[in-house]
Amino acid sequence: MCDIEDSWKDFRETTVKEAEPFIKVRARKTAKESEDVGQMDSFVPGTKKIWIKTWGCSHNASDTEYMAGLISQAGYNLTENREQADLWLLNSCTVKTPSEMQANYLLEEGQKKEKAVVMAGCVSQAAPNETWLKGISIVGVKQIDRVVEVVEETLKGNMVRLLSRKREDAQLSLPKMRKNPLIEVLAINTGCLNHCTYCKTKMARGDLKSYPLEELVEQAKRAFEEGVKELWLTSEDLGAWGRDKDMVLPDLLNELVKVIPSGCMMRLGMTNPPYILDHLDEIATILNHPRVYSFLHIPVQSGSDPVLRDMKREYSRAHFEKVADFMIKKVPNVYLATDMICAFPTETQEDFEESMDLVRKYEFPSLFINQYYPRSGTPAARMKKVEAQEAKRRTAEMSKLFRGYRRYTEDRIGEVHEVLVCEMAKDEVHAVGHNKCYEHILVPNPQQVMGKVVKVRITGAFKFHMTSELVDADNGISKIKDKTRQVLVKSALLIITFFIVIFTNMKVYLRLNLVGQRCRGGELMRHKNEAMERAMGGVRECRECRERRRVEGEGERPASGRERCELNQSVVGCSAHSAQSESLLCCMTANPSPWKRLSRSQSGVERQRDGEGFRIRAAAVCVKGKGEHTQILLVSGGKDGRQWVVPGGGVEKDECAEAAALRELMEEAGVKAIIVKELGTFQDDVRKHKTAVFLAEMTEELETWQEGEFGRKRIWMSLNDSTNHVKQSHKIIIDAVALAR
Repeated sequence: MCDIEDSWKDFRETTVKEAEPFIKVRARKTAKESEDVGQMDSFVPGTKKIWIKTWGCSHNASDTEYMAGLISQAGYNLTENREQADLWLLNSCTVKTPSEMQANYLLEEGQKKEKAVVMAGCVSQAAPNETWLKGISIVGVKQIDRVVEVVEETLKGNMVRLLSRKREDAQLSLPKMRKNPLIEVLAINTGCLNHCTYCKTKMARGDLKSYPLEELVEQAKRAFEEGVKELWLTSEDLGAWGRDKDMVLPDLLNELVKVIPSGCMMRLGMTNPPYILDHLDEIATILNHPRVYSFLHIPVQSGSDPVLRDMKREYSRAHFEKVADFMIKKVPNVYLATDMICAFPTETQEDFEESMDLVRKYEFPSLFINQYYPRSGTPAARMKKVEAQEAKRRTAEMSKLFRGYRRYTEDRIGEVHEVLVCEMAKDEVHAVGHNKCYEHILVPNPQQVMGKVVKVRITGAFKFHMTSELVDADNGISKIKDKTRQVLVKSALLIITFFIVIFTNMKVYLRLNLVGQRCRGGELMRHKNEAMERAMGGVRECRECRERRRVEGEGERPASGRERCELNQSVVGCSAHSAQSESLLCCMTANPSPWKRLSRSQSGVERQRDGEGFRIRAAAVCVKGKGEHTQILLVSGGKDGRQWVVPGGGVEKDECAEAAALRELMEEAGVKAIIVKELGTFQDDVRKHKTAVFLAEMTEELETWQEGEFGRKRIWMSLNDSTNHVKQSHKIIIDAVALAR
C-alpha cells in the first residue's frame, strides 16, 4: 500500500479539534457499551483503547506527550495495561541496539496477541524497510500531528505510513498530555549539525531545524500557567539551537528566564562542546540564575583524540576540558553529566585508558556508559569491531570506576537544602526533590510536598541520591518525633526479644531433665534423645498415643496449632497433659525458627504500602566472583526455616529502597555491601508485595550478626545451584541476576 502522505488529502481538520490547555481522558466505556460497539458494521473512531510505550531521550518523551494528547482528544482511552489495549503505539529509539531490539520484541509480541501495532520514533523513520517492520503502520517523526489518522486506519486493518520529512515540524501548541503534570518537556529544535559515524539519529531526524524563539517562549509561558513547575529543554543538540536562524542559544535562554515564575525551575538538556565554546560566559551566567538548575549534560564519548576523530565528533579532549573546567570554576557546585562509549571499533587499550583518566579527573556524578553497538547503515558499522569479551571487560571496568566514587558522601549528612519536588521516587514511598545544583534528594510525605519548594535536612548519603527529613520552616527544628518513637519501640522490642529467647532456652533445659517421668498416658520417657525431640517439637505425641493410633489405623496426628491431644483435650502446645503439668506435653507443635520470633517481635514497625495496597519491600542480591565462578548469597527462610531465600524485607517509614535492602542484608546475612544496580521491581499479586531488588557487591562479611545469633543460616551458592534450591517465588530474581551478569 502506498504512503498515505502521498495519496491522501490532509483530513486532519476533520479528526483533530482545536488545541486545549488541558486534555482530560474520557471515562472508559462500560461493558455494555463495548459490546454495542463490537456489533456495529462500521468502524467508530474513538472507541478503542491505546497503549503507548516510549524509549529514548526526552525529545522522544515530548513527542509521546503530543501524540497522547491528540489521541485522547480524539476520544480514545489511553491505558497502562497493554493486555487490555486494542492498539499498541511503540515510540522507538535508534541510539542503542538494545532499545531497537526491545521494540522489535514488543512488536512481535503484539502481533502474536493480535493487537494492532503502530511504530513511531527514530527506528521506523530511519529504516522503515527493515524486515521486521514489513506490513506495519508507521508515523514519522515529523508527522506526529497526524497520529490519529494512522491509528484509525490501522484499527480498520489498513497499513499506513507517514514518513515524509518535507514538511514543517509539528506545532508546539498541539494538545499535550504530560506524563508528569508538573514537568514540561520542551523540544527547542529537531535534527542536528553533526555527522557522527556511529549515530543513526541523523537519518531519522535530519538536519537542524530550530523552533522560533517567540513560539518557544509562548509555549513555556503557557506551560507555567497550566501549573508546570519544571521546564526541561531538550533536543538532539541543545547548543546548536538558532544556528539555522542566525541566532545562538544564549538568545533563547535569556528570554526564557524572564518568564519563569517564582517557585519554578528550568533545566538545560544535552549539548555538544563545539556549540557552546564561544558562549561559555553567557552559559555560566544562565546556570547561575536562581531559577535555573546548575546542571549541564555534555557528552564527551571518549577521552582519546584519535577516537574522537574517527567518531567525527568535531572537537578534541582539550575542548571538552575547557568547557568543564570553565563551568566548575564559574558555577558553584555545578552538576556535570556526560556519556562514554566503550570499545568503539578503533579504540585501543591506550585510548580506553585515556577515557578512564578523564573519568578519574572529573568524577562525573552522572556518567552514561554505553558499550558500542553497530548501527546498520552507519560508517562505524563497517569497521572491524573490538572482540566482544574485551568490549564487555572495558565497559565493566569503567562501570566499576564509576561506582568507586561518590558525590553524595557521609560528611554531607546534616546539610540543609531547599528543594523543588516534582517527581515520585521508584519506591513509591518518597518524592524526589532537586536543589539548585540538581542533586537528587529523596523527601518524605510526597502528598504534602509535591509541586512545592521545601527545606530539608540530609539524613543519608548513597551513590545516586541522598535521603532527607523535612525541616520546620518556622523554627528550623527537624521533624523527628516519629523517627525517635520508632527507635524507642525497636529498642524495647529488642529487650523483650532477649528475655523471650532466655525463657525459651530455659524451657528446653527443663524438658531435657524430664527424662524418666511419665506422660498421662503412662508411657515412661526413658531416652534422652526422645526428650530432646519432644522439646524441639520433633515428636508430636508420646509413644502410647502414637502406638494406639497406629493400631487403630489412624496414623500419626499432624502438627497443628489447633489440634488437641485426646488424652487431656488441651490445645496442642500446652506444657503438660493436665492442668497440674504432671508431665511433658503429649502433643507439641513445631517451634517457629528463633529469627522468626525476632522478626515478629519487631512487628510494631509500620508497614509501608503503595496506593494499590501492595506492601513495599526491598531485597539485595549480593554477588561475588565472575563468570562461571559467580556466587550469590542466600539465607535460610520460609515458614519452616528450611528454604533458601534472597535477603530482604519491608521498607520502613522515611527509608528509601536502597537503604532498606542494605539494612536487611546486614540484619539477615551479616554482610556489608554497596549497591551496584537496580534489577527491577518484582510484584507478588498473591501476597500483595512489591519488592525492589538490587544487585550488590560485598565489602565485608561479619562472623556474627543479629539474626545469625538466633539460628539464621547463610550460604554462598552458584547461580546454577541457587536456581534449584531457592524458594520457588524467588527464582525469578535469580533469573534476573543471571541476565544482569
